Amino acid sequence: NYPAFAAGTLNFSIVENTPLHSLLHILSATDRDISLRNSIVSFMLLDQTSTFRLNASSGVLENLAAIDREATSFFSVNVSASDSGIPQLSVDATLAITVLDVNDNRPTFTSSPASVMIDDTAVVGESLAHFLAADPDLGSNGSVVYSLGISSLPAS
Repeated sequence: NYPAFAAGTLNFSIVENTPLHSLLHILSATDRDISLRNSIVSFMLLDQTSTFRLNASSGVLENLAAIDREATSFFSVNVSASDSGIPQLSVDATLAITVLDVNDNRPTFTSSPASVMIDDTAVVGESLAHFLAADPDLGSNGSVVYSLGISSLPAS
């Protein structure tokens, strides 16, 4: 019999900024062979990657590099599960890894005047300046809220 990956183990999410060498996921596969030797399953990454490492015997997937959703929001990683029989049988699968966002970026002004001087003749409701800020985080993490602070220069 060929090994089979357990249902639901191939699609999962991880959080960006997870510390290096964290346990991200545990792959699970079984082999229905009766012989204990033939039913032992080992795992292997089929892709050359400097981002992930997969423990062959435990199926533990860990990160070897920083995970940043703003740089890469999704990983597709090819893996294999093999039994210990002769001949050795294996099955390949693709891990679909979605990277979840955390609020790790500050908003930045993409367009704004350095200062705004208000003329004495300004009319209430008149547009005095335009400001634009952006935050690459997703959803509410990337929402930008503006507030106005008032300061005055000392009289000269």
